Amino acid sequence: LFTEKYHVSDPNGQPIIYIERPAMVRAGCLAATVLLGGLVLSIAAGLGAMVGLGGAVGLVVGAIAGIGGFALTCYLYYKLIPRRHITFFSDERKKNPLMRAFQDQKVVFINAWYTLADSEGEILCRFRKNHLYNIFRKRWYVYDPDKKLMFIVKEDSLIISMLRRVFGVFDDLLSMIFGGLFRTNFIFLSVGDQRLLGVFNRKFTISDRYVLDFTKDRDLEIDRRIGVAIGVLLDTGEKR
Repeated sequence: LFTEKYHVSDPNGQPIIYIERPAMVRAGCLAATVLLGGLVLSIAAGLGAMVGLGGAVGLVVGAIAGIGGFALTCYLYYKLIPRRHITFFSDERKKNPLMRAFQDQKVVFINAWYTLADSEGEILCRFRKNHLYNIFRKRWYVYDPDKKLMFIVKEDSLIISMLRRVFGVFDDLLSMIFGGLFRTNFIFLSVGDQRLLGVFNRKFTISDRYVLDFTKDRDLEIDRRIGVAIGVLLDTGEKR
């Protein structure tokens, strides 16, 4: 319901990037209203035709009215539902945009795609999340502009990720009791040899705080701009 805002600081606590993902409340509410209203009207039109005309004719006309209304409702919902892109700025004045992560799809079934571009519109990379994999262990795939896999990001432990699914409702309480055991942390792995390149850890505080650490990536295999962007997606894209 609210615009998501992120402040990125360097290791010394100096702010370096400000990030926003707008909530798009009005557009979202309009789309939801159209969806709900359309479904009600479709059902009413179908039942009305069946009752009013009766017999086989009423059944056929009612089915056509109901299915047609449902299809039109879905189409209008798809057109109205907004994409929530993420914009990266040099500071809170928002006068100097640095890059933008685009939500490629309005409605996602299995794979969610995002595209990261710099201020000139040049594509830096693409991100993919598979919702089926997320059932067991959250993971993201990062591709170059030619869709060649560059690295993988996933939850730090399969066993802990399964425990998070079981005790997810009590995640914050368990984090307080067990000192962060159940917090959703991520690791960055190279393709092929699965070398550890970085970690993204959640710190338990009143306001969400995260630490993005690429000290293991001494050869700079991961573009730090991409690292910051995927860090935001690991929060907002996972609805944490």
